[in-house]
Amino acid sequence: MGSNQSIDTPPGRNRIQKAVAMLRARYSPTPDPSAVDDPINLTESCAIISLQQPHIPHTRQQKQQQQQQISDLPDELFCLIFSWIHPRQVLGYRRVSKFLNNLLQTRSFTVLNLARHVVRRDWYDQDSYRLDELERLWFAWPEVYQEVFADYIAPLVEIQWTWEHTLTRLVEHPQIPKAMGKLINLTHLNLSHSNMSGQIPGELGNLKSLQVLRLWANSISGPIPPELGSLTQLRALELGKNKLKGPIPPELGNMESLQELQLSHNELSGPIPASLGNLKGLIRLEVQSNKLSGEIPPELGSLRCLTHLCLEKNQFSGSIPNEFGSLVSLWSMNLKWNQLTGSVPPELGNLLNLGKLLLRSNHLSGTLPPELGQCMNLTELDASSNNLTGAIPVQLSQCINLRIINLSNNQFTGRVPVEFEMLQSLRKLRVAKNGKLRGPLPRKLKKAVKMKERFQLMMKRVL
Repeated sequence: MGSNQSIDTPPGRNRIQKAVAMLRARYSPTPDPSAVDDPINLTESCAIISLQQPHIPHTRQQKQQQQQQISDLPDELFCLIFSWIHPRQVLGYRRVSKFLNNLLQTRSFTVLNLARHVVRRDWYDQDSYRLDELERLWFAWPEVYQEVFADYIAPLVEIQWTWEHTLTRLVEHPQIPKAMGKLINLTHLNLSHSNMSGQIPGELGNLKSLQVLRLWANSISGPIPPELGSLTQLRALELGKNKLKGPIPPELGNMESLQELQLSHNELSGPIPASLGNLKGLIRLEVQSNKLSGEIPPELGSLRCLTHLCLEKNQFSGSIPNEFGSLVSLWSMNLKWNQLTGSVPPELGNLLNLGKLLLRSNHLSGTLPPELGQCMNLTELDASSNNLTGAIPVQLSQCINLRIINLSNNQFTGRVPVEFEMLQSLRKLRVAKNGKLRGPLPRKLKKAVKMKERFQLMMKRVL
């Protein structure tokens, strides 16, 4: 951003003096023909309007008289004089009087003031990776300034204002301006890690060209505005690590181009909308660490492009949908720390790309399906802290890439399959707290099992 000549430069001073003289001549009962040629001194003109006072009024009556004198002067005079004061300073004069407070926040003055000091961006200056002074002020200004300033930066296509902790030097709790909804050319908006508070303005739904919206790791509260559902070009929506509350708007299912939906670490509640099943191009769905509840919608099983599904640390109930067996691109399924019941669907054996299956700390029952042995790319299986019964399926030995198996705190019976010795990549095997599981432990697995668990199995060894 650039700026025109300030109030301290001779050209600016001369223009103000001439403007003051012309206004004086215009509004004086007996106009002085020489007023333009003999302009009043700028310092004196400021004294007239009590910005640089010859003396400070002490009594209440003096203050009232002074304010009356100020308000009797024409608004045009104030606008012209104050317009030459830089925007970072001019709004401080709002404290002088109620009259000035109102005048300096009018749209007409705002347009004039910014016109003096702001250079419009052109189409060759479309990206902003670091806030300049005026862009920082944007977050501290009154709404009328934010609206007018948005016209100056309208050509912006990409905003990457991350880690901008300097904003708090201007305003304690910066908020996203509603006027940001006027930047209709934006394709990327990133305000992550910038101490933002307040709510997400629904006006962002006007950014029809937006492809990436990242507000990660701020203190933004309130609901997710349903207006965001109109962003049909959006590919990534990252709102994680904030203080968002309320439901996930079903309108988000209208974002037909969405590939990444990140809503984790908030205080969202209610169910996952079935409409999210419409996001056929979705690759990542992460809503962990919220207060979401209800059953997992089977419609999510139609997300054939999904590679990462993370529903950890919520209050989901009901069973794991059999339709999840259709998530053929899935690499990571994290359902830990919920209240899921029922059995582990054998259809999960269809997930040939599955690398992580994390089911820990639910209320799952029944047997672990042998079909999981078809998941040849599985590297981690965690089904601990459930109510699973029966034998540990020997078919898991076909998952030759397994590095971690955690089946502890269940009700498995029988023995640890000797075939697990073929798992050359296995580094951790946890089978503790399975009351009916017996030894001996296969010899080649001893390094993968904690000493305490090995001892427990030896004590239960069937001779």
